[in-house]
Amino acid sequence: MSDIKKDSTTADQLDSRHNFALVGLLMALFSFCLSVTTPWVIDEFSPPPKIEDVAIDKSVSIANSVLVYLLGEASETEENVSEYSDVDDIVENKPEKHWTDYLSLIVIVIALGGIINGVLGFMRESTRVIGGIAIFFGISAIVAQYMMIMFAMLIFIILIVGILNSFGVSF
Repeated sequence: MSDIKKDSTTADQLDSRHNFALVGLLMALFSFCLSVTTPWVIDEFSPPPKIEDVAIDKSVSIANSVLVYLLGEASETEENVSEYSDVDDIVENKPEKHWTDYLSLIVIVIALGGIINGVLGFMRESTRVIGGIAIFFGISAIVAQYMMIMFAMLIFIILIVGILNSFGVSF
């Protein structure tokens, strides 16, 4: 019976070799999930516009349409209409920063922490798989932040090539 149960202390039971890899994996998975859901998180948690801003925008819009109607010029632009209104003299306040403005930076910092812990876990022989997965998800989280931009650029390039190809330009 003594062979089956070995006397061990609490420090022996906590295997510190796995801590870096597991912490890195958790950080990388969290940053990946946050990175993929960034558009929805920003829409959900961004503060609503101030009521003063909405009221000013609506009043400017109404004043512009009334001036266009009264002046009888259907092709008025905001520059021409602003000559008649004093709304442009209102002091514009800079919008306050909200934590959602820094969400990409937060995701990248958490992903880098996951990558660093994954590398530390990868250096140990017994946790190479977990460390490798942490590195993969950390890099994927950073790439996913800019995937929409890369996708839009790819579509733009394909459209430009298609348009130029229709004019007879070949590559």
